[in-house]
Amino acid sequence: MHLKLATLTFSAVLLVGCSSAEQPQAIDELQESVATSHRGWTIEGLSPLGIAGVSPEAILENGTVYLYSTDMGIKLYKSQDGLTFDPVNAPMPMGADPTLIKTPEGKWNMYYTDVLMTGPMPAPGTKPQPPDPKKSQKTIKVTTSDSLENFKNGTDTGIQQAKPGAAWGVPDSFVDPTGDTRMLWVDMQDGERWEVIKSGTSKDGLNFTEDEGIRFSDAYVDPYLLKAEPNDWVALLSTTPDDSRLPQKMFFAWSTDGMTWEVDPEPFINDSEKNYLDPTGYELSPGVWRIYVSTSDKPNAIGGPYSLETFVLKAPSK
Repeated sequence: MHLKLATLTFSAVLLVGCSSAEQPQAIDELQESVATSHRGWTIEGLSPLGIAGVSPEAILENGTVYLYSTDMGIKLYKSQDGLTFDPVNAPMPMGADPTLIKTPEGKWNMYYTDVLMTGPMPAPGTKPQPPDPKKSQKTIKVTTSDSLENFKNGTDTGIQQAKPGAAWGVPDSFVDPTGDTRMLWVDMQDGERWEVIKSGTSKDGLNFTEDEGIRFSDAYVDPYLLKAEPNDWVALLSTTPDDSRLPQKMFFAWSTDGMTWEVDPEPFINDSEKNYLDPTGYELSPGVWRIYVSTSDKPNAIGGPYSLETFVLKAPSK
């Protein structure tokens, strides 16, 4: 995946997260390393939350912000202002990388990454060993609930890793302009040196068919579909955690159909000492979003510890 899943799994996680002890950067200092305008898009107020984890998912529902984070399993936090969160003891599936959509019936579909269980079961009385991310195959599952605070283990969506490997997962789900449920995820593909991003489509939100081709190549990972409107699609992306291309940066991408994309040539977040990955968010008002991202120190792209930060993203004035 981007390879959080390489470091964190579910019941057996290799990631040991902890809250960030860093102090907020001064905005004027931050602006030296952050590109502030891309086609008129701007960001402001980047600051830490004090929440550990990767692959966050943010949902605003009835004035409450639900923030899911992968940290030794899927954890849930709630907030009334999107800045100060309290942990919630809520049943969650055994998995990672949650992404949610609301169904036309008012229910919630949570899609998440799970390890494909293969091979012999552990002998009675022996302790199961954590799966090796580089030798494990992953799959994306879906679970449906009436509540954002109660999800059971799910069922397969039809999206599955073709062969074992660390770079896979981190799905993002959304509803496209036709009403279909769509999904983006990270994968490796024969003939490509770096990670790619693929897509799939579902009519019922439960069973997906992989779309032809790839949506992004050249080591972009961790997609988040900010908006999908007719002839106007915007996505946020991070970059590979491979040592040779650190730090991980944040980019904008634009499309007219969701299939062919143009990535901004310059990152909008590029900090020489920190990795930025896993964007998610919700709309505060027309053209204004609160975005959450995961961060780590530059040398710790794979393994962490990771912590969450937030900022406000504004579209250009029309």
